[in-house]
Amino acid sequence: MKIFNITKIINYMQIIWSKTIEDYAEKLKLNKLEIEDTYNKPDKNQSIAGVYVSVKFYNGYAIIITFFYKDNKTHIMNAYKIYPNMITVNIDEVTPIEILENFMNNYGMEIEVEGIGKIKIFYDEANKKFYQGILNVEKYIANIN
Repeated sequence: MKIFNITKIINYMQIIWSKTIEDYAEKLKLNKLEIEDTYNKPDKNQSIAGVYVSVKFYNGYAIIITFFYKDNKTHIMNAYKIYPNMITVNIDEVTPIEILENFMNNYGMEIEVEGIGKIKIFYDEANKKFYQGILNVEKYIANIN
């Protein structure tokens, strides 16, 4: 049985940017080069319910992205620039999902999900469900300027 280096295969997939990234990247102080770098060379990566969460550390901040694969394309859904004062966990000691969860609990908007209740982020690996939340853009921007 031959084992393939999946990283090399994935790096050549076409990237499809979400409307959120297309519309808000500049406002959220993100650039596509850092997002692509996070995708191609993450410091941490984790998958849950078919969605991948990757983190890349830079000098003084981290980029966290969520994406999935479909039809031999990479669909990047969201990306956030996270500064240490935005979260209450030590990013060196927790998983990418835990970083995203802590970030969304601080900067996400609470919504009502039928059968679950009010949430900001939700994942259930057993049932392959993942809801990454909705960013409170005003609160987020107030903390990155």
